[in-house]
Formats: sequence, structure tokens, C-alpha cells
Amino acid sequence: MSFFIWIPYFISLLTGFCLISLLIPIKSSRDIPVGLFLSAGLGLGISSFIVFACYLIVRQFHQTFIISVHLGCLLLLLYLYNKKNLSLPKIPAKETAQISTAAGLLTAALIPAGLLGRFYPLGGWDAWQVWNFKAKCLLLGGTHWQNMLQPSLWQTSPHYPLLLPFINVWGWILQENTPPLTPFFTALIFTGITAGLLWAILYSFNLSLFLALIPPLILLSLPFFITIATSQYADILICYYMLASLFCLLKMQEARNPGYRILSALFLGMLAFCKPEGTVLAFIAAIFACVILTFLPSGPGRSISGRLKQGVALLALLFLALLPTIIFNIFFSPGNQTFINGLSSGDHPSTLFRAKMISAFLWVELKSAKWGGVWLLILTGMFLGCKRCFRRDIVLMPLILFSYLITVLFYYFLNTYFKIDWWLQVSLHRILLSLLPALLCWTFISLFTKKEGQEYIPTL
Repeated sequence: MSFFIWIPYFISLLTGFCLISLLIPIKSSRDIPVGLFLSAGLGLGISSFIVFACYLIVRQFHQTFIISVHLGCLLLLLYLYNKKNLSLPKIPAKETAQISTAAGLLTAALIPAGLLGRFYPLGGWDAWQVWNFKAKCLLLGGTHWQNMLQPSLWQTSPHYPLLLPFINVWGWILQENTPPLTPFFTALIFTGITAGLLWAILYSFNLSLFLALIPPLILLSLPFFITIATSQYADILICYYMLASLFCLLKMQEARNPGYRILSALFLGMLAFCKPEGTVLAFIAAIFACVILTFLPSGPGRSISGRLKQGVALLALLFLALLPTIIFNIFFSPGNQTFINGLSSGDHPSTLFRAKMISAFLWVELKSAKWGGVWLLILTGMFLGCKRCFRRDIVLMPLILFSYLITVLFYYFLNTYFKIDWWLQVSLHRILLSLLPALLCWTFISLFTKKEGQEYIPTL
């Protein structure tokens, strides 16, 4: 493995860590892991935005521009970090042992994912046809890179946003060619930080080491999950940025920290730039977050005018964070070439049979053996903790997740371009996979914590 493949990712990690530390200074030792795992995804998302800015300003790939902006941002953040004299809290010996144990177990569990991913060095069919194809066009296409967005290339989904291809372009920035190891490395990183962030969030909610490790180890022990996660698709990015966004939204609602407001907007902006599904999810999350922040606060009481100002500030930040997605969809995207409105089409109408097919296939998918019973675990947890699953301090999570799932299922019903049986077979399992980390997080927080993060141990 070339040494140069590590440098761009390290720069992104350091950039993300400095920004996280400036926005939400880490005061508790239990918050260190969550800060580190948020830093990795935040830094890579910022790198993607910087690469996109290069194509907006220079109109093509420009190595010097991209590297200079990255180094300039990093030096500025390091200067601010040192000026504020920030430092990490001391970690007690007990928690040092717990964090080390968790890191070792998660790393060991990630090894099979790395080995499995190497069987598909070019990624799954959607990877080389959509994501890696676009990354290579961006890097090697010169001033003609926009040809990849022609409507005639509809099979490559030219209307999909470009967060993942821009990350891979950044990963290739110091390479002489486009080695397939970089997209694989990106996929493996996001697989690891998704599992790590899931553990870190639960650990920050004061769950015991054992309880906090169960959900990420479930993910990394599912062959189907690690197959999709390491196939170089954008679905694993949806998993990560959805989880990061929900966590920051919860903390924003609880603490009223302006730093969490900024991070929530940034992660939602990155989520929207992943895929059209991420765009839909980001807008759903933004609507619910603004409504709950304004009308259903869980933290200290404030006047309605003060809460309205908080909501307006969040909307302004969200608009700025969503600018890459907005610019792409207005000026670059050719639009979805595979859409027929079944409610108005006489040739391809949305029928009752289509609705029945969707509901039946959803049930069949949830009980499929490839999931290893994980959906049964989640449904059981929801049943056991039904009173706690929708408590005020975490109600934002189920509202966003279930609204998103209902929206996707309705889109299956509305868009009659594809035959519904084929479409469900090739895509529904990936929708459910993108929801899985966040649903596991919500289930375990509901079952094993009370408000204010106090650990809850149910009596048997």
C-alpha cells in the first residue's frame, strides 16, 4: 500500500478534529470517542465540498488549488485551536481500559470486512457503474468532465449528487493514476467509523461498555451488511451521516449549544449531497428539527421568541450547508430520467396491486435470513420499550426515521418507471441497511437510558 494514500485522509481527519474541538470543546472523557469518530466523517465531507468548489471556480480538476485550500483551512483551524489553548480531558484508568478494549474489539471485527471487500476490488455493480465512473471522469476528464452528466447516460444516474466521487478524487490527489485501492479504502473507513460512531454515541449516553458494543458488533458480524458497506456504494455514507446528524440534532435540542447547531447543519448538508435519498432525509430532518426546537424543547425553558430565533438560525445554517446540493441540482443535474408519475399516467398507473406488492415485500425482506434476525431484535426492543421509545428528548429520531421510510415506500408506489418486483429486489434492502445503524442506536438509547443520559437497567 502506497504511503501517499494515507495523507489526504489524515489531513481530513485533522481538519475535522480541529473543527469539532472548536465548535464543541470536549469536556468529558466519555465524549472523546464520539468526537474522534465525528471528526473523520466531518473532515472527509469538508474535503468533498472543497473539491466541488474547485470544479465551480476552476471548472476542472486542479491539484494545486485543492491541496492549497485544504492546507489553508487546516492551518487556520490549527491556529485557532492553539490560540484557544484547547486540550482533551484526562481519561481515568478505568475508562482508558474500556476505550482500549472497545477499540481492539471493533478493529478485530472490522478485519473480516476488509478481507471480504478485497474480493471485489472494483466494487459492486453500482460502484463501478455510478460512483467510481464519476470519480474517474472528474479526475481525468479535464474541462469535459460534465459530459458524464448527459441524460443519455441515465444508467449511471447522472442526477445523483457527488459527495462520494469527490471524496475519492481527494483520495487520489497524490496518486499518479486511479488505483482501485482508494475507493475501497474510502468504503472501509466509512464502515469502521459508522460502527465506531454507533458505539461512541451509546458510550457517551453512559451505557456500559458491554451494552454499547452490542449494536456495532451486530453490524460488523452481518455478512450482508459488510458486503454492501465495502462494495464502494454510497449507502454506507448514508448510514454514517444519518447517524451523525441525528446525534448532533439530539445534542442541539438538549444543550442549545450553537456548536451542535452548526454541526447538525453540516452533517445534514453532507447527507443531502450523498444521494437523492439522503437529500430527502436531510429535508425531513430539517423540518422536524426546526419544529421540535421551536415548539417542543427538551432542555431549559425559553420564551417562544427565543426559540423562534433558534429555529431561524438553524434554517439559515441549513441553507448554507445545503448549497452544494442546491447548486448541483440547479446547474449540473440533468434531472431524474427514470421517473413516471403513476398518479397521473394512463400507461403506467399506480395500482392497488403495486401497493400490496410493496407492503408484502417489505415484510418478506424484514424476516429474511440474510439479516440474521436483527429486525426481530429491533421490533422486540420497540415493543419492550414502547413507552420510552417516544419520550420527548429522543422523539426526533423515530419521527425522522419512520417519516423517511414512509416517504421512500410512497416513492416506490408513485414512480412507475420500473417494474416494482425488480425494483424492490435490487434497492429495498439497501434502504433498510441505511436505516439500520440509526435504528439500533435509537432502540438501545430507548431501552437502556433515561432522560439526562442516566443508565437504565430493566428488571427481569
